[in-house]
Amino acid sequence: MVRQAMAVDLSDLMELARSRQQRAKPIAKPKESIAAPVDKAAVLAMVDQLEAEDEAAQKQSILVIAHSEDVASWTAAILEWLQTTLLSVSIAELSDSLEMPWIEVWLGVLFGGFQLEQRGTFYESPIWVKCSDDQAMTLRQDGQLEAGKLGLAE
Repeated sequence: MVRQAMAVDLSDLMELARSRQQRAKPIAKPKESIAAPVDKAAVLAMVDQLEAEDEAAQKQSILVIAHSEDVASWTAAILEWLQTTLLSVSIAELSDSLEMPWIEVWLGVLFGGFQLEQRGTFYESPIWVKCSDDQAMTLRQDGQLEAGKLGLAE
């Protein structure tokens, strides 16, 4: 014979929980308020002053950032490097070859008018860069590259 279930009554072994008394929270004495009526004109003058200081600080930080970025030299470096390649190159390879941070390569590519190409799926494949047709024609006219190297037809 196999026992499949068993019930045990443990109620005789358990104690009733003691009821807890809640502690009374001490009532704080009311303090005098430091809030007071303020003249509307004084508040508006203070807000205008804070906005002017904030605007001046923002302008200064924008100028510092703008002067530290040299997109023209990044674009020139990318164009110079692309002159040595046959067709197109991935952004990662371009960044490694130029020893430039990704953000500088991206800004140089985007503002430089280069052609971007996506091969394969959106999230898994790199983005490829090559000279635009206008850049290739300029290089060909300067005698720096043949049109065939950049994949252009005569």
